[in-house]
Amino acid sequence: MMLTRLTIAICPVWLLISCGGLTPSADKIRIAPPDTAIASLCASPAPVAGLTTQGQQAAAWRRDRINLRVCADRQAALVGWAAGVVEAVSGQ
Repeated sequence: MMLTRLTIAICPVWLLISCGGLTPSADKIRIAPPDTAIASLCASPAPVAGLTTQGQQAAAWRRDRINLRVCADRQAALVGWAAGVVEAVSGQ
């Protein structure tokens, strides 16, 4: 009777020990950081207030639009990197 109780008490421990090698360990996951080119900060908006001519304002507007496009591309690349991290961690 005492042996049965002891066996019932120890079985879950044995089960956990035997399954320990089957579960993935977070220690084994190595995730490379994102490329510095896509992790850098986006350019600040171009100031237009001090510009007097229409040509100067158009050039500042164009530069600002280009910077926004570059920023959007960086964000899309970071989303792709994050999706890769999720895939690596989930094991799919």
